[in-house]
Amino acid sequence: MLANILGNSHTFFNAGEISSINGFINENSRQAAAFNNSCSCGNEFNKCDFWERILHSTATKLGVSEKKISTWIRVQNKVPLRFLFKKNHLKSIQRDILAGHSGRDAARHAFAIFDNIVSETGCSVVIDSSKKLTNLIAYSEYVPADWKIKVVYIYRDPEATALSVQKAGNRLGIDADKNYYLNLLKCVHYNALIKRCLMKYEHFSVSLNELCLDFKKFEYELIDFLNLPSTKRLSLISSKRVRHDIGGSISISKLEEKIKLKLDESWTNEISFVRKFISKIIKMNNI
Repeated sequence: MLANILGNSHTFFNAGEISSINGFINENSRQAAAFNNSCSCGNEFNKCDFWERILHSTATKLGVSEKKISTWIRVQNKVPLRFLFKKNHLKSIQRDILAGHSGRDAARHAFAIFDNIVSETGCSVVIDSSKKLTNLIAYSEYVPADWKIKVVYIYRDPEATALSVQKAGNRLGIDADKNYYLNLLKCVHYNALIKRCLMKYEHFSVSLNELCLDFKKFEYELIDFLNLPSTKRLSLISSKRVRHDIGGSISISKLEEKIKLKLDESWTNEISFVRKFISKIIKMNNI
């Protein structure tokens, strides 16, 4: 949502979820399948003129084939009782990223993509809305000298996320995502890892509820955090330019009216009393 709002300004380019790009290139990931392997411009990703140019120049710069461009980072999750020992789990992730080639290569590929987006669009800020802790760590550890990273962390009720993942699992037939309680456990744990990790980085943090209920207040705080003198306000009106974000909604470029920020809490009516009770216990124990 915020990436789309920022994308209304010509200062920003919303690239979408860059961590998923290899799945879209090779048409072999569940996220690519969920978006019909399409770019938000409405064309098939591999037939989008914009991404064809970006991928060609990126592959040339990196000296690899386009199908080998990947920002996906693989780490081990074999920490015993990782849901109970957040500190050890985070250290394990950081160690894997620094010790192997996966994190370094993913960052190198990502920044090559970002460089080419800047050259193609003239935008001074590129937004990666991957929401991947591993990518945050890799980008921060291997950031080129001519780039500066700023992290915007928008957190949501873990119950809402767990329910959303469960619905996606049912829709896409992914058994691992069909269990609400396991999704909730992963979500609460992941949020705890992010909060611990963010202590090291410059970041702006706000809940989705706060952002929707008082956008004007956080708009100014966010602009101040981004420290872009040329940006005075964030436009809620679509610029109507064609968007090219990975994993983005095709409808955003067709918006004619002002975006109305309204918090949808209908999910609360879809969670039974038992689920609410168990969810509360999980959150209280801060697993």
